[in-house]
Amino acid sequence: NQQPYIISDGSGGGVICWEDYRNDANNGNASPYNSDVFCQHINASGVAQWTANGVALCIASGTQSNVNLMPDGTGGAVATWFDERNNLRVYAQKINGSGAVLWAANGIAVVNETNSFDYDASPDATNSSMLVTWVSGGGDIKAQKLNVADGTLPWGASGTLVCGRADDQTEPSITHNGGAGAIISWTDERNGSSNTDIYANRVFANGTLPLSLVTFEAQLINKDVLLQWSTSSEQNTSHFDIERSTDGNNFSAIGKVNAAGNSSLTIDYSFPDNDPIAGNNFYRLKMLDIDGHFSHTIRMIVGDH
Repeated sequence: NQQPYIISDGSGGGVICWEDYRNDANNGNASPYNSDVFCQHINASGVAQWTANGVALCIASGTQSNVNLMPDGTGGAVATWFDERNNLRVYAQKINGSGAVLWAANGIAVVNETNSFDYDASPDATNSSMLVTWVSGGGDIKAQKLNVADGTLPWGASGTLVCGRADDQTEPSITHNGGAGAIISWTDERNGSSNTDIYANRVFANGTLPLSLVTFEAQLINKDVLLQWSTSSEQNTSHFDIERSTDGNNFSAIGKVNAAGNSSLTIDYSFPDNDPIAGNNFYRLKMLDIDGHFSHTIRMIVGDH
């Protein structure tokens, strides 16, 4: 047994899930591996409350691993895990405070695509849903919401596309946004595999994105600089402030471009800097929502005019 994951039961005890090899012919010591997911509840005195040696959440063929847990509100839990019964997917199961498994035998599929990898899961701020993110087989970052009450998927069968660039995105991590939405971060190779960066995006409670920036580029034309960027999704976006710096740390606004506001199409934007400063110029976009929230892009540099 390995990879235990524990959460509070709200009464001084805990619910524990783990990767279990009791049904594996080689006891997890040789391929092919066949680990399952088991779960147990201990009270404040450390006494096991459910079936001896745990309740099986999934005993399907193949390997089940990388368990995440959240409370279900009754002293039980909702668990998600990596599942190899159909290539690589994410499955989930709910167990109540009495130790009864409530959803389909061996769990329900949360990630409905094959060959996914790198996943993370975390409850929303209200503990009413589990937020899940993963890297799809095409190298894109996606996200899904799983309702604790009934196991439904509010963000559609395929989830929400968080980042769909052609270059590689890996190692996603997810947390709530203070409510029923999510914030996702990931490792991104859009600036080259030897120069990986960390990117992040926000997903509203209904599964939509406030703004998905696809590209941001700076081009030196004679002595001027042309900034160009594009978005693939906008939700209540107000405008872009274009900011410039000579040291890469202290930025000031040099212009403003109004945004589309709400769109699910690819939209191209541009801004000319006709008076760049001699030497290096660093540029970034400040992206502002109608409600006043904002975020910044990474810095772009154009040097030696």
